[in-house]
Amino acid sequence: MSKNEISLDEAGRLLYKLMTESIPVLAFFVSESGADTHLYGFVDSITDELGLVISSTQGAPSISSTLGVPMGNPVGTGCRFSLGSATNEDLALKFGNTALSVRLPSGAHLTLFFTP
Repeated sequence: MSKNEISLDEAGRLLYKLMTESIPVLAFFVSESGADTHLYGFVDSITDELGLVISSTQGAPSISSTLGVPMGNPVGTGCRFSLGSATNEDLALKFGNTALSVRLPSGAHLTLFFTP
């Protein structure tokens, strides 16, 4: 996968688009200790208090599985963002042809796969 670093503003616009256009995402999260999880769903919200919230059921975070990733206050503080495109066709078909990666100040890592 080829990756290019993008600014906080660019990442914010992309996350806003994912949220407002209800584009399905596959989120992979790896904590600083190496624990990992994934969730297929939608970007539900982005706030200073909760960070980035992915919900498995669109528009219903209270009754669905959710993944909340604190991303600083204000959101994105200290994070590094990169945008990549899948070079492997099987990977693109399975997860999406685009990936937004977020390296958090804690050392944790979040990747959202999607097809715009």
